[in-house]
Amino acid sequence: MKGAIHRNWMSLKSLFSSNDEKAILEEALRGEKASLEEYKEILKEDSFAPSTQKMLEEQEQKIQAAINILMVEEELS
Repeated sequence: MKGAIHRNWMSLKSLFSSNDEKAILEEALRGEKASLEEYKEILKEDSFAPSTQKMLEEQEQKIQAAINILMVEEELS
């Protein structure tokens, strides 16, 4: 749910910011960091089946990779 709201917010923001790439990158980075924190909190529970735990850890790693890419793109812009 939060992800959908965030994507809609980014779309709305891009309409009003004249597609300012820096603002869009900053918002995407903020959203990914928030998602990563949610995954870290969920994974602290350690009450998942091994297959679910593995899936959540893989998704967490993909979010971290996306953050790293966004940070590089932000530095280059």
